[in-house]
Amino acid sequence: MRCNVLPTAFNRVKKARRRSKLGAPERIDTVVVRAGEQRFSPKPPPFPLEIWRDCVGAAVARKSEPIALERGELLVRVQSSAWAQELSLLSITLLKRLASAGVVAEKMRFRVGQPSYSVRPSIEMVPRPIIEGAKLDEPLAIAISNVADDGLRKAIIEAASLNLAWQRSQKK
Repeated sequence: MRCNVLPTAFNRVKKARRRSKLGAPERIDTVVVRAGEQRFSPKPPPFPLEIWRDCVGAAVARKSEPIALERGELLVRVQSSAWAQELSLLSITLLKRLASAGVVAEKMRFRVGQPSYSVRPSIEMVPRPIIEGAKLDEPLAIAISNVADDGLRKAIIEAASLNLAWQRSQKK
């Protein structure tokens, strides 16, 4: 049986390791991140950016990035001081979410600057068409007419009309 060998810096011979077999297919975003632009950055993020995106949400991940994790302190680069303030108010919640994902940090600090890593949102945002309200069915209109408060009745009619229109558009 032939063994592949690689020379090392000290002229020792090291056996080439084979990639372990995968039990299940990998997520495409994991593969893209591993092969993406971050692999060339001088200082990679302290943990995978998918974990950050899953813990903070896609909108926040586009405006921020973890840049260092040292001695239990997570340093995060944010787009503006407003984002730093917002995330500092949410830091306890975010630290708990990160801990549940396996990232051990006790506190967060923020630096203002343009995030350098490209973090794509997990869900592509597509604008939905505006749907005109539908005419209410007779039994529903009678039931809503029994509501005494005019403002509440108008709000219920509008919500029910839009919901019926949406339901009917989904059946097509």
